[in-house]
Amino acid sequence: MRINKYIATCGICSRRKAEKLILEGKVKINQRTAKLTDQVQDKDVVMVRNIAINPQKNVYLLLNKPLGYTCTVKKIKGEKNIIELVRLKEKVFPVGRLDKNSKGLVILTSDGDFAQKIIHPSYNHEKIYETVIDNDINNKQIKKLLEGVVIEVDDERYLARAKKIRKINSKKLEITLTEGKKRQIRKMLDGIGLKVVELKRTRLAGLTLSGLNEGKWRHLTSRELKRLGDF
Repeated sequence: MRINKYIATCGICSRRKAEKLILEGKVKINQRTAKLTDQVQDKDVVMVRNIAINPQKNVYLLLNKPLGYTCTVKKIKGEKNIIELVRLKEKVFPVGRLDKNSKGLVILTSDGDFAQKIIHPSYNHEKIYETVIDNDINNKQIKKLLEGVVIEVDDERYLARAKKIRKINSKKLEITLTEGKKRQIRKMLDGIGLKVVELKRTRLAGLTLSGLNEGKWRHLTSRELKRLGDF
């Protein structure tokens, strides 16, 4: 198995990120610094950042995230972490972002390649959010969200667009995205003079929260995984 795929199979990161680790000299095979073209054999010892790694049976979870939990595997003093809600022996990480002040659907997995299939914009997966705002929205503002609002993320500027908007009432919208910049909906609405009061992700890549209470999680079914193209 090629070294970048092996690292992804171990749940460390995606193949693309594995390639970056290899190029940075942070991966070793049998104490030798690995190259991108290396193949891993059964008896080889692979280390990432001087820690031995091994393949594991991959895990695919759906979580209904409550407010106040961070979407990261890092432990931050004084912060609640979604990993605390998932009691498993396997190591998992969240796929994409959902900020601490938002709630709803989060996918967690140990499979770096699967995560890449979900979050990469080339796969065009829809993300649907129920959004409560502080003031009434008008048709001109809705049109602006569809045409694009310039937002800044990590010192870079983007033209961020909503794919669809359904107006539930004057202060509640259902917003569909196919991209996923950091705090994108909040920044887009701020750009047209509105503030988010509540934000909940209700659908991602065709998956929904149906029957899943807040704070609870479940394994993805084989049918769901097959539909997502993992098997």
